[in-house]
Amino acid sequence: MNALFIDDNENSIAPAMDIFKKNNFVCQNITFADYATEISKQKPDVVVLDMMNGGTTEDPLGNGGKDIYAKIWEWSFCPIIIYSANPDLCGAPTHPFIAKIQKGTGSENSVWESACRFQPYLEARMELNNHIEEILNSTLRDTALAIDNLPETKSIDKILLRLTRRRIAAAMDDGLDVETKMQPYEQYIFPVVGDNWLQGDVIEKGNSFFLVLTPSCDLVKRNGGINARSILCARCCPYDKKLLVRFFKSEKIQDCCMCKECTKDKDTCKNNKAAHHQKQKVKELTSMLNSGIVGHYFVLPGMADVLPALLADLKNYLLVEVDDMDSYKRVISIDSPFREQLSWVFVSIAGRPGMPDRDFSKWASQNI
Repeated sequence: MNALFIDDNENSIAPAMDIFKKNNFVCQNITFADYATEISKQKPDVVVLDMMNGGTTEDPLGNGGKDIYAKIWEWSFCPIIIYSANPDLCGAPTHPFIAKIQKGTGSENSVWESACRFQPYLEARMELNNHIEEILNSTLRDTALAIDNLPETKSIDKILLRLTRRRIAAAMDDGLDVETKMQPYEQYIFPVVGDNWLQGDVIEKGNSFFLVLTPSCDLVKRNGGINARSILCARCCPYDKKLLVRFFKSEKIQDCCMCKECTKDKDTCKNNKAAHHQKQKVKELTSMLNSGIVGHYFVLPGMADVLPALLADLKNYLLVEVDDMDSYKRVISIDSPFREQLSWVFVSIAGRPGMPDRDFSKWASQNI
């Protein structure tokens, strides 16, 4: 691991650097002016950033630190520790990978403690970087052979780029740990990718959520517009198990003929029957969630502070006019293949044929 200290006064950060070095970090201190040159040579795992370039006299508002912070945020993001006499000058948002430490006696220990909190992320990022590098190398090596003899020699570089991107995306998915079951929220893509709405997007307006049902191909912007004249969405409501219970078929075990006379283990028997019914309901709901639909509800698991747990009602719709799209916020996207599952269950609800009532009782009694 390496830590990049950006400070015009090396003496003020020497104690902190000593702690990092004792814990096997490679440390380097640079001035504000050297940042652009050094960042092109290395990608630090963590940055320890002072705010005032030259101290309170020359840079009382911390413009030097603000400028470098903005560059790190936009172009080379990594965990940042704002370590300054006035760390609040940065104005950085509350973020899991940003810490603010005020310089003072013993503050070097707080800097190291912040770095320790980042450690699991740093290790995961290193593993991810290595995995991406392996996939990129093998993809470039093998894909180039496949297109070497294509007739479009003038655009071979663009073809290679397009094929390589698709191959990398597929290889990243294939690299998932198949032995560990995915968490429900792993079906999401957050933040959303691109500017086009997609089927399976959850959109929000006025604290109300909606699930986009219109196929993605009709939502792609071409020549300044999209093919769809309006966008079909399912209205969402907060997750409420009371809305789902009527779709359960498992029933409680009824009392047997001995229950009226039994007194010795009556409570135990009652508890056992309740526990059995609970297991049956869990099993039944698990099966429905696996199929993607409970009754006519598509269940959307919650994701931390991004999205509450929701039920998308596939029988309750909203039409969003194209001219009104900008008034909605794209919150999150459902990833493939869960997007395709949504398409399938929606068709199973909206596309089922309506059949007239028929007298099946007589027919059944004759053939049972």
